[in-house]
Amino acid sequence: MVVKDLQSFTIVEDEGFRAFVNQLDPSYVLPKPNKTKEKTTEDLQKAEFVSLTADMWSSINMDGCLGVTCHYITPEAKMATVVLGKEVLPNPHSPAYHGG
Repeated sequence: MVVKDLQSFTIVEDEGFRAFVNQLDPSYVLPKPNKTKEKTTEDLQKAEFVSLTADMWSSINMDGCLGVTCHYITPEAKMATVVLGKEVLPNPHSPAYHGG
């Protein structure tokens, strides 16, 4: 939903989204965004190395999107990936775009 429909990551805080997830699986408890952010921040501060990747794609509506992802090993020795950000680029987008 976040990528396909260009939803904000804060969708998990929305009452409607929580009701939708509850209908899919009443036993599933959505993580609290602030707790997840705090845990990720702690893990990243402890990570010895990180790898950043960037990806650009066009949505079904031909909106240009740019995403930045961070990959790292957690203190528990598990591979982790977190999306650091996503930006919708103005149309038409080109290599000359430098932010706005």
